[in-house]
Amino acid sequence: MFGDLKHKIKEAILTTLSLIQEKTLGKNNERLDFVLDSFYKLESNKRTAVLATLSAVLLSLFLGVFALYYSRVDSLNNALNNHTVYLSEVKKLLLKKKVADSEFDSLESQIKSDLNRFSLKPFIEKASKQSQVNIRSLNVRDASNPEDIGKLSDMLQEKHIDIKVQRVSLARLLKFIELIEKPRKYIKVSSLKIVSIDKLYFNLELSLRAFQTI
Repeated sequence: MFGDLKHKIKEAILTTLSLIQEKTLGKNNERLDFVLDSFYKLESNKRTAVLATLSAVLLSLFLGVFALYYSRVDSLNNALNNHTVYLSEVKKLLLKKKVADSEFDSLESQIKSDLNRFSLKPFIEKASKQSQVNIRSLNVRDASNPEDIGKLSDMLQEKHIDIKVQRVSLARLLKFIELIEKPRKYIKVSSLKIVSIDKLYFNLELSLRAFQTI
């Protein structure tokens, strides 16, 4: 079966080639013979001119093909060079991403360790006792997470704390702020408002910004 198919394909190819040859050169190469007879009937100087013209055409064709080939090779080399550069840049970006992912994982682990079983109210109340600051009211409420914490928003919740303090000296107030802004507890004073002054003592309102793990 396959032998017959192969034979038929071969016959079709030979038939097509014969048809092309006949259309181009004529039956029994009669067109080629006519061209050659006409050429040899020309005078010597005309034959030389024909040969020179034919040579120029063939040379131009060769040069054109060579130029096209060279330009394609050059384009291919440029494309390969560009792809090499792009591949190098992609590798650099992947390396940077790997480093960034590693740093993020390390930061995430550190935050979890710092805030493990951490509660805001007991921490602030303890700081007030240590600094001898009289807290009249303490209110902790949820806030919308800022966009700049990115992936950390999956594990952190921002909190706003409003504190009213009664009759506190400047020294005790500074001690209290120092304690609550303790490193790795992620609490910062966002605003401080003095309500009244009684000699050397202040009544004031504090607003804090903090984060807790979810």
